[in-house]
Amino acid sequence: MRRRLAVLGLAAALTGAAHAQTQPPPAAAAVAPAVRGALVLEPDSIRAGEVAALEIVVTTPPGHRLFPIVLPTELPGFWILDAETLAVEKQEGRWIHRTRVRLRARELGQFVWPAQPVEIEGPDGTLQRLVLDGRPLEVVSVQPDFPGRDVPFGLREALGALPARGSAWGAAAAGALASGAVMALVGIIRRVRRRRGAQPSELSTAASGSALSPWRAACRALDGIAAHLDAEPVPATDALARTLRSYATQRWRRDVSALTTPELAAITPPAEAARHWPALLELLRSLDDARFLPGKVAASQGAARARDVLERVRAFIAATTPPGARE
Repeated sequence: MRRRLAVLGLAAALTGAAHAQTQPPPAAAAVAPAVRGALVLEPDSIRAGEVAALEIVVTTPPGHRLFPIVLPTELPGFWILDAETLAVEKQEGRWIHRTRVRLRARELGQFVWPAQPVEIEGPDGTLQRLVLDGRPLEVVSVQPDFPGRDVPFGLREALGALPARGSAWGAAAAGALASGAVMALVGIIRRVRRRRGAQPSELSTAASGSALSPWRAACRALDGIAAHLDAEPVPATDALARTLRSYATQRWRRDVSALTTPELAAITPPAEAARHWPALLELLRSLDDARFLPGKVAASQGAARARDVLERVRAFIAATTPPGARE
């Protein structure tokens, strides 16, 4: 909520100057451009190892289009995990374009997101290039939570792990809590089975949050993506990447939805997925390339590249789904 209020406040401040005066400016004065933008980060400081969302916000008059944003290849002090193009917020007199970038802090200190160029296309096809001011980034220590840590965090080193010098009582308490939670869950499942007479397979399907098999869910999602790919190639490519990750998570019971492509390349894949893992990584790399094309290239080639990858994803899902599981 705080981030949304900050974005809306920024958008109002950026566009308000264009309507503040009822009299036209003198002929000799320069007219301020109607397009504005800024980098928004909430909170201002980030704890080492945490993930933060930086939003690239651009406000334009109605009818303008923002080209896909080219992100820095490297950012000192951070890993760039992924980026998502959000739906355009169409308000009276202005459109708000937002791209959300997820960052993981890995070093302490003061850093800067560099000046960010963006490209906007007007209704008449004219292109406008805008360079947004850089954004200071501060990474603060988590020493109170990890007193024994004196080196930068690794890719996933801190997730789910106790400090190297943690208390044995703390580990025992965590184990007891986990065991209690498991026993409570088993009791709930047994009561549900007795009450409803459900089969284990039905309970597993309900627990997954969907009655559809991985095959059918993926095929339905791909059909929907294909229908909008030509009109909106960038959001469609983002959805295609999420669909592929969701299929892999359900197919091989290994959650890959929050892992970047380099992180997936570094882990040991599930045994049943080992021979398909190189093909999965290649598809994800192709999707990363298609999602972060330069603005002019994305406008001319984005849909064609996305459609090529979509067909390769269809073939991959068909090749990795046994015939008996296509229900």
